[in-house]
Amino acid sequence: MNSRRAAVLVTAVAAAVTILAAAVGATDLALGALGVAVLALLGYLVLAMRSLAEAVAKAARPVDRRRGKTASRSNQHSAPSRQGPSPHEVNVVRRLKEIRNAIHRAPGQTAEMIRVYDRVVTHPHPMPELGGWAATPSTMLWMLDRVMSTPVRTVVECGSGTSTVWIATALKGRGGDGCVVALESSDHYAELTRAELERLGLSDFATVVHAPLVDTPLPDGVTQPWFDVSGLVLPGPIDLLFVDGPPGNVARQARYPAFPVLADRLAPGAAVILDDTGRPAEDAIVERWSTEVHAGRALEVSRTVDRSTVLVAREV
Repeated sequence: MNSRRAAVLVTAVAAAVTILAAAVGATDLALGALGVAVLALLGYLVLAMRSLAEAVAKAARPVDRRRGKTASRSNQHSAPSRQGPSPHEVNVVRRLKEIRNAIHRAPGQTAEMIRVYDRVVTHPHPMPELGGWAATPSTMLWMLDRVMSTPVRTVVECGSGTSTVWIATALKGRGGDGCVVALESSDHYAELTRAELERLGLSDFATVVHAPLVDTPLPDGVTQPWFDVSGLVLPGPIDLLFVDGPPGNVARQARYPAFPVLADRLAPGAAVILDDTGRPAEDAIVERWSTEVHAGRALEVSRTVDRSTVLVAREV
């Protein structure tokens, strides 16, 4: 019997004991068996993720070997028909390695999320999932730690949803003043986020502003669609700005206007987080932001957190 089967068997037995003990009123036995079931299940998940990581690594090796063979043929012939791996092969290898790295990080991220969850969440309701279109766990952990450990009062989001709920939860759990203001171009999604905030009792700590995309003039003379902030009222200077919108299909560098448009509202030392900086458009935005000055503010790259880049505002 391999380790994963053993973990499944232990989980099943412990779950059965939990149910029987609960049925006969043996509360202590039920709680103990439940704890064993949870630990066995966590063990199974860790083993499964390791197995998947090994499978991903094996899948990447044939492409790496083809790359080596192609390079060898190129050295042997003066006019090879093909130079190096194809763009598709390069993308496949890169994506497989990203998946493998994500799998290796998952256990640590899970443990860290549990720690932060226990610290931040004070209600019994399930929280929205991270990753996918939403911020990754690593990015969210960084922002939550920032909210919980520094005097952040005003958070602005370009886009609304999962991160709005998590940040509002952290502000409520921390206590004191603080509010997250989310700009949302879709009235439908704005209503969905408001409903989730209301369900979790977070409406006092978050405001979702329906800000349709309008043609916005930029300092370089270009006009491009961005959130309508003509009537935006904030409770104070922005201490944390999370840029996760608008969607990339509205302009070549859809998220670029965030800095020039909101620069005059950034507090000195404010953190600006641009999500999805593994993509060419967002990488170009980071390059532009780090070389420009708007409203007496400049941005300096501070760190990379998973697929996000953190910049810090300073006065010039």
